[in-house]
Amino acid sequence: MRKQILITIGLIVLLFGFWVAGCLKDFSLYLPHEIPAFIVLGLIFIVAVVFGLKFVLARRENGKLGWGWFVALWVLVAVLYVVVFPLAQKKPDRNDSYDALLVSSTQLLHGHFPYYIRDFEGCPASPMPGALMLALPFLIAGRESVQSLFWLAIFTWFSIRYFRFRATAFAFLLVTVIGTAHTLVNLVDGADYPLTWMYICVGVFLFFGAIEDASRWKFIASGILLGVAFSSRPTYLLVLGPLLVAYLTQRIGFVSALKRVALPFSVTIAVTAPFYLYDPPHFAPFHVTDHLAFLPQWLQHPMFILLIASALVTACMGFFVRLTLPRFFLLAGLASALLLVTPALMMALWPASRNIEMLGYADAPGCFLSLWAFRVLEDQFAVKSAISLSPQVGKDSLAAS
Repeated sequence: MRKQILITIGLIVLLFGFWVAGCLKDFSLYLPHEIPAFIVLGLIFIVAVVFGLKFVLARRENGKLGWGWFVALWVLVAVLYVVVFPLAQKKPDRNDSYDALLVSSTQLLHGHFPYYIRDFEGCPASPMPGALMLALPFLIAGRESVQSLFWLAIFTWFSIRYFRFRATAFAFLLVTVIGTAHTLVNLVDGADYPLTWMYICVGVFLFFGAIEDASRWKFIASGILLGVAFSSRPTYLLVLGPLLVAYLTQRIGFVSALKRVALPFSVTIAVTAPFYLYDPPHFAPFHVTDHLAFLPQWLQHPMFILLIASALVTACMGFFVRLTLPRFFLLAGLASALLLVTPALMMALWPASRNIEMLGYADAPGCFLSLWAFRVLEDQFAVKSAISLSPQVGKDSLAAS
């Protein structure tokens, strides 16, 4: 019992830490004087969600929730989007991430190199070609920002399939999407930051499921989606690539694993390489990945190498532990946190900088780690006699976390 209490407290601290990182930037912009009060409220919110989950799993049969709860959550975001998005576009300090995605994907739609144009702040576009391609159907349909609502719906479906109980999926979405300011603001503003980790999670889940089902068309479709998703931000392939190989090696052998991952890796190269080779100096995504400019010049390159090496070593730990899907996301979260959160914290604490601008990048590691954390909480809280493993969830995602 004491061990379970300590684990629960540790997971609450983990969830709260990433919640703070995902909210602090937006609080400082819109509610700078209320930050301490909101941080206290955030801790209460996290504790309430965790113990609310415990209550539901203990009292309701199989922790079931009706679909209406998830529809209501999606409708809430949709209403906020309808109200906030038009207003946000009129502001002089509107979301530059959405503007960069819009102008670069518009250039691509018209057959132009997408990285010559700048956003309204004069900054180069950071989305990689995969993000532009995934946004194109919505741009053609008339409004690119609607993809936020589409991918939120797909991510909600993924969450329900990933967790054993709908109650856990709902608690996860409350904390990760609705309750995290940076994620929610970006969704209603049309920015692609949260979308990238949403379609990464969906792509990984579908890819593993297609291999288990031995379905050729599902394998090809999910492999293409995952490959395009990898080309949305440069960190994903670096962190998740070794984990993909490790996960599949433990199930089908190393050679077969390499054959399977060749599809998404090849798609990533096919999507990205033509744009880079067309004009390497102007391939903007590689120019905006240097988040260490606040450090002295002599320290920037060694620190960059150290962060890359640390992330790769962490990801490669997947070859030495038995990977379940929750553990896959655990290592993905740890590796991406080393790569993204470490420089963000350094930037926030560095005397010459004191800038929390980059803390928003904690959203992706926070999502991955939350997927693992809520599976652990689910395993702890579920009444043994009530556990009924749903056939909807993949075999490996049902293994011990």
